Amino acid sequence: MPVRFGRFSDSIKPQYKLDKWAEADRLYKSGELLPAYLAFFDYIRDDAEDNVHFAQQGEAVWFEIQQGSKTLRGTA
Repeated sequence: MPVRFGRFSDSIKPQYKLDKWAEADRLYKSGELLPAYLAFFDYIRDDAEDNVHFAQQGEAVWFEIQQGSKTLRGTA
C-alpha cells in the first residue's frame, strides 16, 4: 500500500466539509461534545484518501486517523 504524505488545507476543501467545521464549532460551543466530535472527524476526513474512520459507541466515539506512516487511535 503506498503511503501518502502531506498536509491538507481548508482552501481545497469543498463547501460541505467547511459546513462540517462550522457545525462542529457550534456544537462544541453549545456543550454538545459527542456530536461535535463526530462532525469534526467528518470535517478532517479526506474522502479520497479514506484516512479517518470513526464510530459512535454508546456515549463515546472511537476514531482512527491515518497521516502518512502514522496512525492515531483513540476514544473520546
